[in-house]
Amino acid sequence: MNHWVSSHDLRERAWAFLECTVQADIALVQEAIPTGRGKAVVFREGGIHDERVDPPRDLEWGSGVVSYGPAIRVVDHAWARSDAAVPLLRSFPGTVAIADVAGLVAISAYGVIDRGYADTTVHRILSDLTPLIDERKGRGIMLGGDLNITTQWSVKHGGIHEEWLRRDRNLFERFEALRLHNLVVRSVPGPLPGCDCSGGDECRHVQTQRHEKSTFPWQNDYIFVSGDLLDRVARVDVLDRDDAWELSPHCPVVLELADS
Repeated sequence: MNHWVSSHDLRERAWAFLECTVQADIALVQEAIPTGRGKAVVFREGGIHDERVDPPRDLEWGSGVVSYGPAIRVVDHAWARSDAAVPLLRSFPGTVAIADVAGLVAISAYGVIDRGYADTTVHRILSDLTPLIDERKGRGIMLGGDLNITTQWSVKHGGIHEEWLRRDRNLFERFEALRLHNLVVRSVPGPLPGCDCSGGDECRHVQTQRHEKSTFPWQNDYIFVSGDLLDRVARVDVLDRDDAWELSPHCPVVLELADS
């Protein structure tokens, strides 16, 4: 939602777009202050706790789960291999919000760039979430957000692109190891125009971000679901359209699940 740099008017237009145009039942938002939105919200008061500065401070904005209809409740602990509750929201508190939605778990996640590294943040997030995934036996889980990771690195991005590519590929392999499947992939044959990734004709990247300092078609936004939900996926839309881009450098990604 780009709260930290957006004007009040732009924020209000973005929230109206989400509610009235997208018509979301549940919204997984990042860089937002969702307090007072929808019918129910899961959000850390104070937003992201930023330990990158001295003294640490709350940024006010962060990740949230917003319901425009279904009842939701906060999830902040899990029981898996331990007899005691395991806290789930430990790394950069406020970057992750977790809600139970009618028995499904919805996770909104933001890959904070920690002193130049987003991959380290996402690794920490996955470590924090592992007890929850184990508790649920890898079922009934949705995770979406701006993770600031990509497998698009190529020679045009600098001399250490191969190292960056290996590290981000490793992250996606970790999602797979946790039985979480990325749904934001190109549905038509052929590569994303301008991508230049190592996939060649097998490239299935989708542009989800327009970076103010780059014309490259970045994909940094994803929705992952557990394997049991794959048969319920009715639609995945990346709203790559002018009225969405006017509101944020990231466009909304919409998942529709059929009834079980």
